[in-house]
Amino acid sequence: MATTITIRDSYKQISSINLGAAFVKNNSLQPRQQYDIVIEGIADKVFRGTLQPSGLIGGVAALYQHFPGLKDEDSIEAEFADGVIRLKPPGTPTPPTSGRATYVLDTKNARRVFVQPYTPGALNTWEPKGEPDVYMVFGRLSEFTRYRYCCAASAEVLRQLGIIIEPKPDAILIEEGTDRYVIAEFEKNASEFLAGGHKKEDIDLLICWTNDLTDTQKGDVPEVLCLHDRLNELIEAGEVDL
Repeated sequence: MATTITIRDSYKQISSINLGAAFVKNNSLQPRQQYDIVIEGIADKVFRGTLQPSGLIGGVAALYQHFPGLKDEDSIEAEFADGVIRLKPPGTPTPPTSGRATYVLDTKNARRVFVQPYTPGALNTWEPKGEPDVYMVFGRLSEFTRYRYCCAASAEVLRQLGIIIEPKPDAILIEEGTDRYVIAEFEKNASEFLAGGHKKEDIDLLICWTNDLTDTQKGDVPEVLCLHDRLNELIEAGEVDL
């Protein structure tokens, strides 16, 4: 049975929608379980999100990228069939844009090769004490961002891509909606990016726990995703069980 879901700007910021208590109950959906999501108009793609007790489910960044005209109070149809949540947005999808003029792999003329992505399991969050902990937090929060983890940026993978980056970056992510590879660096504190000798032109995305950059430093780093800020946004929304 189809139902109508209301879009909220606050949900767009965390790449989510709220299915509503009635939809969850009528379809016997279980909180904290992952479900496949199909978005009408985005062919041959299945997304996945974890259902929260509030009815919020993530993993739908591509919805807002392919349907950029969706705004606060707009409605979309939703139904649950054969174990899949199906969303039907109004209008016609458009090719997604990330707002990024160029990607590192474009500027370095990297080879077009497929890198098998890794799908992280659900993890609890805690106060990170070092860079490895930031990876773990990102694994838990990634469905509330525009990115999912692909693999480590190992020397072997960089050789496959035909590029050299020194110092070596940490990881390769996949940008939802565009399916482009994103070169990422993880740091506990954003300022450590500069202390480690990394260059803005070599990295697409800096993922950190604390954004301690000064105003003068901000121009020397790429796009920053601060996980502590994102976690606070989710907690303040009061709809996510982390």
